[in-house]
Amino acid sequence: MEKYEGQLPKSNTPLRVQLDLISHSNEKFKPKLISYMKPLLLKGVPSLINDLGDYYEDTGKIQVIGDILEGF
Repeated sequence: MEKYEGQLPKSNTPLRVQLDLISHSNEKFKPKLISYMKPLLLKGVPSLINDLGDYYEDTGKIQVIGDILEGF
């Protein structure tokens, strides 16, 4: 998936798929989540929180999302 990330730099799909597959305890999860969220937060995309709704079932991922949002 990382090769597609380089080939499709404007696409969120490769990052999103990686986030779905990576555990919150993996050290790559937080930097990839920041890379996914930051451009969307800066643009003011209101559907970002809804888009991250799939992670609400995983309390570890929710904690990481909360930490990132509190840091902005």
